[in-house]
Amino acid sequence: MILKKYSLELFYKKYLTDFSNAYNILKCTKPKVIYGLHFISNPGLLSAIQEIQKNEKLSIEVLLMQHGFFQQGGFHDFAGADYVILWGNYHEEILKTFKNPPKTEVIGNVKLSNLKINQETIIKSHKEDMVYISSGDPRIEENYEHLRSIIEVTNKKILTYL
Repeated sequence: MILKKYSLELFYKKYLTDFSNAYNILKCTKPKVIYGLHFISNPGLLSAIQEIQKNEKLSIEVLLMQHGFFQQGGFHDFAGADYVILWGNYHEEILKTFKNPPKTEVIGNVKLSNLKINQETIIKSHKEDMVYISSGDPRIEENYEHLRSIIEVTNKKILTYL
């Protein structure tokens, strides 16, 4: 019982930290679009997006990218997305079977290193800066490469959140 209580306490501490940090970043930057994979690893992010939209009357589009395989009748982690970039028509048809599915765009199995090829499809030309929210530490080579790829593709100033 003590372990469950401790795990729940850690979850809520992380949730509140994610929520508070993300809310303040969003309030300062007022982004038009948020791009990501999912909000499962950082549960407070989706709540922060929803609250900032309500409290500050901001219109923020949430664009998520498929990053794994999912099946009909199973689970998908695109909660809160306005649009989802998918690997193929197969996954698009499956997503349509879920309750209230987000809008989709099929562009193939995109790796961050290939974003430049699909630049116009993925990121419309925005004059605003971008907020890149990641739970990955940019001091780790793989995470740094992801961030570098996004900066290269968008040619924007990027504010990161860990």
